[in-house]
Amino acid sequence: MGDPRYVFGMEYIDMYKNEIGASEPQQYFYDRHDMYTIRTDIVVAAICPERFKLIETLKENMRKLLVRFPNGFGDFKDHATL
Repeated sequence: MGDPRYVFGMEYIDMYKNEIGASEPQQYFYDRHDMYTIRTDIVVAAICPERFKLIETLKENMRKLLVRFPNGFGDFKDHATL
């Protein structure tokens, strides 16, 4: 998803965002995408040992999210109203 190894590259992800729209909070659209990618990479690396290099990729994505959100969910404020 978004990565060249997947059928759906960033062009598709951007088109989805433009056509369907990003769910709230919109400013975290690509961050959520990175989290989904991490999840997928963990599963693939676990069931396909020959794809062990994915572990490095997912670590890079985790580091990127940690830089962006150093306190994790500690700073999250839900502005959605029910």
